[in-house]
Amino acid sequence: GSLAVNLFLIIFVSVYLLIDPLVYYRFIIVLTPTTHEQRVLEILNGLRRAITIWIGAMVLEVTITAVMVTFALGVILQVPNAIALGLLAGLGNIVPYIGYWVALTPIVIFAAASSGPLTALLAFTFYFVIGIIEANIILPANLKNNLNIPAALTLLFQTIAGILLGFWGVLLAVPLLAVVMLLVKEIYVVDALGKRDPLPDVVELPEGELVLALPEIVPTIAESGEFDTEEGV
Repeated sequence: GSLAVNLFLIIFVSVYLLIDPLVYYRFIIVLTPTTHEQRVLEILNGLRRAITIWIGAMVLEVTITAVMVTFALGVILQVPNAIALGLLAGLGNIVPYIGYWVALTPIVIFAAASSGPLTALLAFTFYFVIGIIEANIILPANLKNNLNIPAALTLLFQTIAGILLGFWGVLLAVPLLAVVMLLVKEIYVVDALGKRDPLPDVVELPEGELVLALPEIVPTIAESGEFDTEEGV
């Protein structure tokens, strides 16, 4: 009941936000000092891009994973309720890392109950292979390379969001983290510290020493192992 109420509230609020988002953008701009209006608008555009990237990536991941799992379970292994299991596997992608393992349990149980341990093992194998394809091909092409969120930071933020916001905190951890990271970068790194792209990067030389380098010369340093610590980069 609590999950249903929270889901209703999230959908209800989201619909109102999507009906006319310009109303809320105008309100934010009205509250912003005139000298900072353009800068706030740049940050709002960045937030819109981050959320759009996440939504697009999730829709594609859910669809592809659901279709592949449904085909593997229903057509190849003849497991009952394959469509429901495929949909569950697809929706599990919305919650990175955790959702993958949560969806695995009912898949193995249904496969074992319907056709025995061998089918359960095959179902696990198919699901594992699909997970590898999703993690190494689909996800990097749609989410990791665009939002560039480290896995360890995602898991940590999921834990914190889950403690503070419960199930929906875990579910929405990735877009919330993307928003937080963008705000930290734009407000603190760019505005407060004055560091703009290209930002300095840290590379490790063959002998194990860490050095600072600009992004465009990182491949050269990594390949040659040469770095002038006196001249800098």
